[in-house]
Amino acid sequence: MRYFLRDHPDLLNDTLRLRDLCASVQVAIVDVLVTKTIRAAKRLHLGCVTASGGVTCNRALRQRLTAACDRERLRLLLADKTLCTDNAAMIGILAERKLVLRAEAAALDAEILPNWALV
Repeated sequence: MRYFLRDHPDLLNDTLRLRDLCASVQVAIVDVLVTKTIRAAKRLHLGCVTASGGVTCNRALRQRLTAACDRERLRLLLADKTLCTDNAAMIGILAERKLVLRAEAAALDAEILPNWALV
């Protein structure tokens, strides 16, 4: 999305198109998550699927995962939404460790690298 919007900045001025884009991205992400989860459960011959973490607060994901598990006769255990937090605590711990180690801060405009060293 970051790069798509960078390359299509006019979209930011069109609320309807931006909403459509966001909805389409959400549908695509939920579809991939549900499809891969069900595929893995079936491949491993599991009878139960569990989900937790911040992403499981997403209503569309919960609904699609519930429907898919029902259809595939898999038991679904979803963590209560109040227990599905984001990564803020982990980021806080990482920040504290970097402070203790006096690690050099990355530039605010640094490119995101998926294999960045944590400490």
